[in-house]
Amino acid sequence: MEQMTCVKYLGLKINCNVNWKKHVHEVGKNISRATGILSKLRHFITDDNLNQLYHSLVLSFPYLTL
Repeated sequence: MEQMTCVKYLGLKINCNVNWKKHVHEVGKNISRATGILSKLRHFITDDNLNQLYHSLVLSFPYLTL
């Protein structure tokens, strides 16, 4: 059997030292990518649509990963 350094369990990435650094890094990377997309779209869509996208893309990451 091979020892794993990081395991994804119920959407949460935990390493062998039982810390969440990898998980926090991945969530931060996804949120950063989504905010980059939103910053490029802000010139082309309305504020209401931008707000809806923010709620669906950015605010959903912490809930989807836990």
